[in-house]
Amino acid sequence: MKYLELSAIAQHLQQFSTITQIYRIENNTILIEFNKQKTFFFDMTKSNSTIYMQDNHQRGHYYQAPFDITLHKKVMRSQIKTIQVLKKDKVLQIDLIGKSSYKKEQTRLQFVCFPVNS
Repeated sequence: MKYLELSAIAQHLQQFSTITQIYRIENNTILIEFNKQKTFFFDMTKSNSTIYMQDNHQRGHYYQAPFDITLHKKVMRSQIKTIQVLKKDKVLQIDLIGKSSYKKEQTRLQFVCFPVNS
């Protein structure tokens, strides 16, 4: 994925205000639903990272690793503060504000996309 493509995706994602659903659907692929409207798949396979949309998908395996539990707990139903691509880097950074029963908690979700060409 090229830097300009990743920047365009980040700009498109800025129109959304919340992450309503997030979970891993394959070893390297995370599903994120924004505002209960759009679902994007983040495939972070090291040799071929992609971000894509798909009309229909079936959740085959329910991952219950500590990573998945923490991802769900910290990110689901969070408000999006900022979405950006780090300057001339291959990192898509999403800053979030989660609401727990006691306080607001800030979380940063980062995706490293390979390879990036400028």
